[in-house]
Amino acid sequence: MIIVTSDPEFAGVKLLKNAAKELGVLCGVVAIDDPDLVEKLNNSNQIIFRIRTTTYATYKAIANKLRPGLNEELQAALVAFNKADSWKLMVENDIPTPNTNIAKVGRIPTFPVVLKPTIGNRGEGIVLARTQSEYDQRLDAADKAGEQLIEQEFIAESAGTDKRLFVAGNKVVAAMKRTSNSETEFRANVHLGASASNY
Repeated sequence: MIIVTSDPEFAGVKLLKNAAKELGVLCGVVAIDDPDLVEKLNNSNQIIFRIRTTTYATYKAIANKLRPGLNEELQAALVAFNKADSWKLMVENDIPTPNTNIAKVGRIPTFPVVLKPTIGNRGEGIVLARTQSEYDQRLDAADKAGEQLIEQEFIAESAGTDKRLFVAGNKVVAAMKRTSNSETEFRANVHLGASASNY
């Protein structure tokens, strides 16, 4: 097994390596900037792609250089990491989602509205805009940073909680409920201090 990462010393990488060791799985780490990355990936059968905002473009650039099967695995991971692509895929497959649009300057949404960078994870950059001014300020900041945002209907009754479902093929294989530990935090990301439980 190979773990591909931008930071081989990252705590999450160490946790994965330790879990693999406990299961008796030989596990190596390859830096995403390794000049032989594509060759190493094409010669491996089991790969964990650690995608971050800073590495998304690199993964996107190498995807078509990977062998059949592996290319599709990475493409699926990239879709999962891109909120706009994930939303489009869910709409195409008639999976219900909150009302969602690509955020645009001059648009007047129904407030409050959740603004999310299309590329990212861990709740980073996600804000709850309650006014047109807050909406416009976040769009302006995104424009300066070269980010694209989606806007999503705020579901008040789910503030501070969500369910994360893991799908393999057409089957939900695992699920967890995430709950914020702060009464003022509408996001339920474990990275931000939320707790997680089996669901």
